[in-house]
Amino acid sequence: MRLALTTSFLLLLGACGAKAADKLAGTYEIDAKATTAIILEDLKKQPGYDAAAAPTVAEAMSNATKGMSMELKADGTLLLKGTGKDEAGTWKLDGSKITITAKVDGKDDVQHGTVEGDTIKVTRDAMGKPLTVVLAKKK
Repeated sequence: MRLALTTSFLLLLGACGAKAADKLAGTYEIDAKATTAIILEDLKKQPGYDAAAAPTVAEAMSNATKGMSMELKADGTLLLKGTGKDEAGTWKLDGSKITITAKVDGKDDVQHGTVEGDTIKVTRDAMGKPLTVVLAKKK
């Protein structure tokens, strides 16, 4: 009886995870406006912040991600596009936290982010400074 209950519980958890994966699956594109706003806020925290130059710098950093997209598949695989060549990888959801792993130059590149509705925010290191990118699910 205990084994049957444990098995049922694990199957229920697996089904809930599958539903979350199905809901999250889709193509996500860079939200340039949201990304630029976050970069601008991050720049304000940097020593030597230049209020006059910051908007131009934030927009240039955001534009560097233009044309990039990420396709999340319900089976936990993904495809990153627009990075010069398509990169395959995997993704895993734990509550609202997402871990994205892709092979870049033959090495695992692991990124962590958060899921909020139909958006994913991923913060990574860019030349020693944090760079947050917002991806919105393509409708």
